[in-house]
Amino acid sequence: MKRHAIARHRRLIWPILVVLIALVLLPFPVAARSEPVVIQRYDIVAELLDGGAMRVTETIRYQVCAETRDLLFTIPKGQDQKISLERIAVADTITRIDQALFIETLLAESSSGKAQAMTYHLEQTERQLNINLHLFLRAGSYRTISLVYRVEPAVWKHQDTALLEHCFFARPDDIPVGQVMLKVVLPRPVPTSLIWSLASSLSTFSTTGTRSDQLVWQRDGLPEGHFLHVTCLLPSDQLTQLPEAPVALTAAQLKEEARQADQLLHRQASWRSLVTSAIFILIAMAALLLFIVYWFFDREGAMPDRQRLLREPPYACSPVVLALLLRKKRPAQLIMTALLDLVRQRFLLLENSSFVRTDKEEDPSSPLLESDRFLLQWLFSQLAVDRVLTVSRLRSCARQADTAETFRAQLTEYLALLDGELVSQGLLDLHKSSRGRLIARLAASAYAVLAIATAVFMQQPLAWLLFLPAAVFLLYSMNLRRLTNRGREKYAAGQALARYLRRIGRLPPYPDQDRQNHLLPYAMALGFVQPFLADLPAIWQDKPIHEELSSYGISRKKSLPLKDQAKQLSSDLHLMESILSANLLLVERIQY
Repeated sequence: MKRHAIARHRRLIWPILVVLIALVLLPFPVAARSEPVVIQRYDIVAELLDGGAMRVTETIRYQVCAETRDLLFTIPKGQDQKISLERIAVADTITRIDQALFIETLLAESSSGKAQAMTYHLEQTERQLNINLHLFLRAGSYRTISLVYRVEPAVWKHQDTALLEHCFFARPDDIPVGQVMLKVVLPRPVPTSLIWSLASSLSTFSTTGTRSDQLVWQRDGLPEGHFLHVTCLLPSDQLTQLPEAPVALTAAQLKEEARQADQLLHRQASWRSLVTSAIFILIAMAALLLFIVYWFFDREGAMPDRQRLLREPPYACSPVVLALLLRKKRPAQLIMTALLDLVRQRFLLLENSSFVRTDKEEDPSSPLLESDRFLLQWLFSQLAVDRVLTVSRLRSCARQADTAETFRAQLTEYLALLDGELVSQGLLDLHKSSRGRLIARLAASAYAVLAIATAVFMQQPLAWLLFLPAAVFLLYSMNLRRLTNRGREKYAAGQALARYLRRIGRLPPYPDQDRQNHLLPYAMALGFVQPFLADLPAIWQDKPIHEELSSYGISRKKSLPLKDQAKQLSSDLHLMESILSANLLLVERIQY
């Protein structure tokens, strides 16, 4: 019973698996990511100077894990601030910083299109200075970079205090850092009771030392995306020639602004964490919603199989309709199925890879399908020559410029008629199918809108993952359909017949002669025509035939052995279907 349930729901397994794989694997790409370089230590010394300037020396120790051409640096700046780069120097492996032998790099020529080693490019923007340092490092090496620059002004004079506000450890490559240390050196000693500072960061920094001429923050391990925003209030008389702030505030107001900025930083981090959790919850909900849509608006195989194997073709269900029920929608296979069924009904004969129209007329008491009637009219009234239709003739009509457009229109109409057969025979529930497709497409649209809105407005790149369920819903909506009870019964019968045809040579009692004739179009419809014909010669040892398959070109009157005739028929059908399929690919606007 469990095997039956899996078979009935196999079409839904792949989208659920995609979602589950995403849920399991996607939280880990950051942790599993292999970085080309590792920052072992990052030290910054910021010296405050009279006049409000700040001279910053950044010393960064890299371990190179993979061949790396460039190292990137970002120096943030505020409004009305200017950053001037004084020096970029590189040293090899060192044990102590005072033993390092630094070699200065040069500013690359703007006219040179090639990046040369030990040069750098600068890009100044309104909010930051970007540095691209070209080093061409080899894997396994170590480098220490010394970056020296001035920020002017870094300290502003307010009503009764001096304000230092700057962002440190901003990294454009978001590489995690080992040990970090920031030291702010004051121009002269200041009583610690007169200094107020706030280190705003998503990571916790510790302060060390009690010296009155410097402030120190340090930490072991700084995660990617984390930085340190320092706000420091000093007595304004301790620094000379400070520039006046555009808007002079009191110390209390400056402290309140710093605290609010710190709270906003942590609030935004909390929101990002919440959004990340919500994204994965939404993806999990998509799997549940997909199952609900399937359960109420699809469930083709919900009708339990009446039997494991079906030895008789489904009653009142033609081979081409059964193919559509089981989603065998290749146009070439459908046309070959319909032609073989017309051969079985003696409207056509199959002779030497050609279909010949007989004189048999339609019986009003058992009329043909509308699609079959159209196929006979199209192929044998417009394309056949002397009532004989060959695949080469079909190929010619599909390719020639004067007939290609008409061929395309007729084929499109035929395929539309085939789709209509499911409805006209009461096999497809149009109302529930339409509702299911609408719900799936609305879900796809909702997830796409959420992905765009979250990624753009909340600056959360992980939100693009929501396009995964959006794509799954969109693809599912294109294939979703709801069968009626009669349709599900025929669907289950088609599955049982397919299982029988797959192993017909091993399941006696074998079909009698008339049933062999009847089963051949169904074998083509279900994709088992070659195995079916290969098994027939062994079956004929117990069920000898006479002229039951003569309309297909298999007859005892021929000199060729029956086994070889069956083999020749299998080869002819395979060749005809392949040629027909290749030529139908030339026909545009086929929605299969």
